[in-house]
Amino acid sequence: MPRWLIGLAFLGLITACAATLPSAVPVEVLVVLDKQSNELLIIPTDSIGVVHHFSLAGTTFSNPTLLAVRGTKVAVGYGSSHWVAVIDLNGPRVTQLFFIGGNDVLRAIALTGDDEGYAAVPNTNTVVRFHPLSGGTDAPLDLSLYRLSGPRGFAVARGLTYAINGNRQNCDPGPPGCPTGKASWLTVLDPTHPDSIPLIGPGNASVAATSPDGLLYVLVRGDSGTYDGQLTGVNPVDPARSQFSYAGFGPAPQFVVADGFNRLLIASAAGLMAFNTSNRTIIQGAPGIPLSHATALAADGLGRIYVTEAGGCAAGGANGRVRIFGNNLVERVGPTVGVCPVAAAVTEIPAEQYRLGG
Repeated sequence: MPRWLIGLAFLGLITACAATLPSAVPVEVLVVLDKQSNELLIIPTDSIGVVHHFSLAGTTFSNPTLLAVRGTKVAVGYGSSHWVAVIDLNGPRVTQLFFIGGNDVLRAIALTGDDEGYAAVPNTNTVVRFHPLSGGTDAPLDLSLYRLSGPRGFAVARGLTYAINGNRQNCDPGPPGCPTGKASWLTVLDPTHPDSIPLIGPGNASVAATSPDGLLYVLVRGDSGTYDGQLTGVNPVDPARSQFSYAGFGPAPQFVVADGFNRLLIASAAGLMAFNTSNRTIIQGAPGIPLSHATALAADGLGRIYVTEAGGCAAGGANGRVRIFGNNLVERVGPTVGVCPVAAAVTEIPAEQYRLGG
């Protein structure tokens, strides 16, 4: 047989073998922020009994309150000190520190791009963009260009980033006597067209989730204990004509997350609820599956749902826990965590970068 033919056959064999070799599957993890111990707990979703601890003490700050994730990047916000720390889960290690500034408490952070993040101080109508990779912050967004009022959160849909304007500055978190009937809206954070989208509902919008159908669902909380919260759906392509709203989620729902299929999960401090985005019906309404001091809500790639519940939130207090619910909303055994988990999110770490310690 000619050498070139032997070589061609050998190359074909290598190619065939390579095609059958499985590629490395990313490791999906639940990241939990514990305020009292000032650490991240990193829990593989397929090995829920394994809990890796990463201390944030090296940042020199304490009492973290906010969490955002994107890929292997984690942003942790220290509300009262106005700092944001960026952690790379490949290690893990702290890579950047940002001072956001502002004259009140930092209430929301988000990672919206590989080198783009946002932080909000609602009581001073301040939104600042920071850069997780290159470092540095931009000047606060120009209020003459962007219509902001009490920004309480951020959302991304169809390539655009939105600030969620609760329109409730100096009324956080909505105590009795706060003005009622103040509508909320979205602001597109794009200088080429900084549009505003009014939202249906009782006001005090705070969080949002993007469903697989491309729609943006905003949780409009209303006054604490006065109005039932509503889920308002917005089509970012045509918001003026394609907006709808559903009630039935009880007073002051706080969290919403998409499960990656056709459901949104909604939670208050006391109950877990669900909404079907395919037929726009409430699967589980208020009061929902009972919860106790729920502080965060997340979902993984298989549609499993994670709810963190705080314990004593003081040294030596009762431990908090992570409650896990399957697609059928039946609870599974979850891990015990620190005494004061305040935020949680799910992300993926490439297999070759998964080198977490104990």
